[in-house]
Amino acid sequence: MILVTGATGRVGRDVVSGLHALGCQVVGMARNPATAHSVLPGFAHRIANYDDPEALQQAFTGIDKLVFIASDGDANSVARHHAKIIKAAAATSVPHIIFTSIIDCDASSPFYFAPVYRESERWLLGSAIDCTILRCGLYSDFIVENWVKPAEITGEMILPTGAGRVAPISRKDLAAAIAAVAAGPRRANKAFIITGQHALSFAEIASLYETINARPMRYRPCSNEDYRRLIAPQLQAPWPQAFCSLGTAIAEGRWQSASQDFKNITSRGPESFGEFLIRTKCR
Repeated sequence: MILVTGATGRVGRDVVSGLHALGCQVVGMARNPATAHSVLPGFAHRIANYDDPEALQQAFTGIDKLVFIASDGDANSVARHHAKIIKAAAATSVPHIIFTSIIDCDASSPFYFAPVYRESERWLLGSAIDCTILRCGLYSDFIVENWVKPAEITGEMILPTGAGRVAPISRKDLAAAIAAVAAGPRRANKAFIITGQHALSFAEIASLYETINARPMRYRPCSNEDYRRLIAPQLQAPWPQAFCSLGTAIAEGRWQSASQDFKNITSRGPESFGEFLIRTKCR
């Protein structure tokens, strides 16, 4: 039995479907019963709030593998959720956890969420539970939703990412990698880097978008201060800090890793950023 946390989210629902397609016995965990029924029709699910230790332990009872998809929200909330999930998994003797982390969780990273993921990995490795960690690159979906689409009106993508590069991976491909790892043999205390196969500059990202969508788009680097002034009116705390610190981390080269681990896990190459744009441009 494999349980997937965050099963009604965009990654989680694809992991549930992927595991089912691979012939696994899978159950999704959600916080809201109505959402679980509408998003996971026909799939078994268990209801538990991350802040309810008793409900988490009930949800994890009888589970052979736990696919632990990272929580969301501000850093304090995410850290609290992660700690409670790991504690509940240990209390119910879950044999194996597959956790979605990020590639940028070094102690020197300026990224707002880096300490949360670094601590989560440390808690997992110190929990005596076998774990597999998937350190993910930047989502193709995130880049388009948060940086490219908002720039369509002006045709200018203004970011504090300097000459930094990223190797985007789609959420759909991440879900495929998670499902393949969860369905396969146990990989105890091993970490994988899940990224696209090629690192791109933001000028290249803008050029690809312009070519595929036939819309003007160019990249203009800016200072962190200018970017904060640009986004602050549209975003509530902590997101201006999170986005600005992410830009700094990218400019420092912390997100440029391009790994072959996805291909090794799934026996196919990941969708390129251009292929992602083609697949999603009519949405």
